[in-house]
Amino acid sequence: MASKLRVDSILPVDGAPTGGGGGIIQVKQVYKTDAFTSESASFVDVTGMQVSITPKFNTSKILITANIGCASEAWSYGACLLKVVYASDNTNYANIGMPTSGTKDCHMAQNLYSNSEGNTERNFSHVNWCYLHSPGTTSQIGYKLQGRIENAGTWYVNTSSADWLTVSNITLMEVSA
Repeated sequence: MASKLRVDSILPVDGAPTGGGGGIIQVKQVYKTDAFTSESASFVDVTGMQVSITPKFNTSKILITANIGCASEAWSYGACLLKVVYASDNTNYANIGMPTSGTKDCHMAQNLYSNSEGNTERNFSHVNWCYLHSPGTTSQIGYKLQGRIENAGTWYVNTSSADWLTVSNITLMEVSA
């Protein structure tokens, strides 16, 4: 029996032709399998959660998705606050896609759980964020995850106890304009 290949179209590796738009040109991902713990109330880098991409075209957009396993153990209803930042020079990182108002300055938050007796417990969840970034460059762009605790306490990525772990990732997709 002869094989047949039937497709509606084939997209070139450099993306859709002018006016076509929407093709995925390249994909980069960082996948974290180990735990991270911090007590910082200021944003700090989460180790192992940095990924870079070099767009082929300055008109391309970068679709950023983040799926982060996190927990908090804070007092006074604190939360684990997370954000993805970017830089073209890997030193001067800036915020992207932030809320237009509010004081928490984050993309994702994992709230503390406190039971009816007022006992504070760790509460683990996966939080997600997605953003279409228009960097306007063909230079390498670095993206990384940062986090902090809202009030005094400890916050975690990929764990909330010593006996189990989960995974987190940031995925970048260059999309032709």
